[in-house]
Amino acid sequence: MNKLYKILGFIVFLGVLAVMGTFAFSFLLIGVITAGIVGLYRYYIVKRRYKNGKIGRTPKGYSSGEIIDMPVEDRSEERRKHV
Repeated sequence: MNKLYKILGFIVFLGVLAVMGTFAFSFLLIGVITAGIVGLYRYYIVKRRYKNGKIGRTPKGYSSGEIIDMPVEDRSEERRKHV
């Protein structure tokens, strides 16, 4: 009878070990899937906002795309005259 209890105890131990391994693996897998989904969601949200012009846009002053060629003023000469 003692040998039977040792065998049953070992089988129960292996069962508990298998359940713990399955739980740990599924917990890890759920974490990886969640992180991947959140990463893809953030990637596509940023990409969509950038496409609409909400992110990464610097104010240029001229929205029509017209290039205005103006001569450069030398402000250092004006300061010297006033001093």
